[in-house]
Amino acid sequence: LQQSWYSATLRDLPAAQIDGVQLERALTRQWVAAAQRPITLLQGASRTLMNWYGRRWELNNLKTILRARHHHAAPEQFLPALIPLEGTSNLPWSTLAAVGSIAELVERLQHTWYGKVLRPALEEYRRQQSVFVLEAALDLAYYRQLRNCVTALHGRDRREADQLIGFWIDAQNLLWAYRYRLYAHLSPEEILNYTLHHHLRVNAAVVRAIALGAPLREMTAQLWGQQLPELASLADLTERDALPKLELLLWRHRFARARKIQATAALHLGAVLAYEVLLESEVRDLITIIEGKAFKRTGAQIQPYLIGRRGESC
Repeated sequence: LQQSWYSATLRDLPAAQIDGVQLERALTRQWVAAAQRPITLLQGASRTLMNWYGRRWELNNLKTILRARHHHAAPEQFLPALIPLEGTSNLPWSTLAAVGSIAELVERLQHTWYGKVLRPALEEYRRQQSVFVLEAALDLAYYRQLRNCVTALHGRDRREADQLIGFWIDAQNLLWAYRYRLYAHLSPEEILNYTLHHHLRVNAAVVRAIALGAPLREMTAQLWGQQLPELASLADLTERDALPKLELLLWRHRFARARKIQATAALHLGAVLAYEVLLESEVRDLITIIEGKAFKRTGAQIQPYLIGRRGESC
């Protein structure tokens, strides 16, 4: 990696004592910074979409802090897990990390979009004593607004945003529904309560079918058909084992769409979206390799878990 475009961000790492966590954090820092640069080229609804899309890092950090406060973890235990957002976020992360309770955290966020989303969910959190309630409230509100940002576009920008962002919102909704059924054993009513329903391909009718037992492979085939040629590889797996593999197939499909758009797009929103997807895929694959090497896995063992097909062994 010292011979790649990541060399500058790795320069300050102590080579003798470097560990996987430090390396992943450095790569993520560069990913966040690099993802922000093209947004300055955009205007209007396109820029609004990309700014909102970038909030996913704040969202993940807040969910990390929510879990930490719920489990009474000390800041030094979870601060290394926060995504570095220097210069890209206005939230006071040190202050938020130091709060004593979830109620205090929500109070600190009261004048932000996050506070407005979390406050109505506090009573349900207190009743269930489950941080999942708060995480789901954030996820649902975030993805609804992201879908609204896509809907505000027109023409080619709208079509390409649907291919990369709209598709991923649908994929997330499908994955949520199956996780809730297969892993959390939620009731159909609860699954409907914790998923998106409108302006999506994976809409309320699809979620209801999943909640009532629709098979994973058959439902995915109905939604995306021949677009996922590797779907047949899930045939001999239980649904619990097939679900994480399906997530990887969905990532690969998104990666392939991004490469196709990148090859044909001029300097407009589609090119920026493709860049964002390819950049994230690269960092995710690097982190997969780092973690694979930490567990002494060979390149052949790691390769099936990579998103991109780049023609290089690891």
